[in-house]
Amino acid sequence: MSIIRHIEIQHFRAIKYLSWNPTPGLNCLVGPGDSGKSTILEAIDLALGARRSYSFNDADFYQLDTTSPLIITVTIGKLHDE
Repeated sequence: MSIIRHIEIQHFRAIKYLSWNPTPGLNCLVGPGDSGKSTILEAIDLALGARRSYSFNDADFYQLDTTSPLIITVTIGKLHDE
């Protein structure tokens, strides 16, 4: 089984830049509405989900700036035997 080791998101919806190393075990995303929690989950789904195509539109870019590249990187690794 694999786990997510690192997530990096740039210029995606409400997130200008995020670099996150989830801790082992359960991680919770907590915050007020429109703070980016769902955006993080959708970015993971775009990177690792079953969708083979997705049409990005201007609203997917941070502050509608389509001149800055939208980058989603998810690094996965093996779950350590315990």
